[in-house]
Amino acid sequence: MSSKKTFKIKQKLAKKMKQNRPIPQWIRMRTGNTIRYNAKRRHWRRTKLKLFGMVINKSKLQLQTRLVDKLYSTATS
Repeated sequence: MSSKKTFKIKQKLAKKMKQNRPIPQWIRMRTGNTIRYNAKRRHWRRTKLKLFGMVINKSKLQLQTRLVDKLYSTATS
């Protein structure tokens, strides 16, 4: 992750960080232990967040530059 983040991305990361916690014990007591754990818990290494505009796929970037170069060369000739 880059050190320079937009405010919108930073807000999304903060929200996901707050959501990633176990359920409180009093909820287990209230529901009669039917809800035992947080099913939406996320591990930082196994499941990545789908934040758009963060990761640029190198192969896709190279393909786009090749297509632009091809279009430019046909337009100039």
